[in-house]
Amino acid sequence: MARAGHGGVSAPCAINMTSPSIMTRGEVTLDEAAAALTLSQSTIRRLITEGALPAEQHCKGAPWIIRHADLEREEIRRQADLRRSRRPPPDERQPNLLDLSTA
Repeated sequence: MARAGHGGVSAPCAINMTSPSIMTRGEVTLDEAAAALTLSQSTIRRLITEGALPAEQHCKGAPWIIRHADLEREEIRRQADLRRSRRPPPDERQPNLLDLSTA
């Protein structure tokens, strides 16, 4: 089993992410972690790659498995808040830079 930042195993494998054993162990998928932290999947992947969010991958290409308890940790919540605060607020006053209308 590969852990983030420790190199992966290249052998193919099949993991059933909806199996009761995974769900009862308190683990979530990358998609579920993104929804829980209100972040994009790409941001969750970056947090994993940077080592900020612990995750496991049974083999290269397999889904990331993240412990639900890790999503509740204060450090992870702070990281999520920091990432969300980087998003520029929508600005409807911004001029339309691509105005194709010719009157």
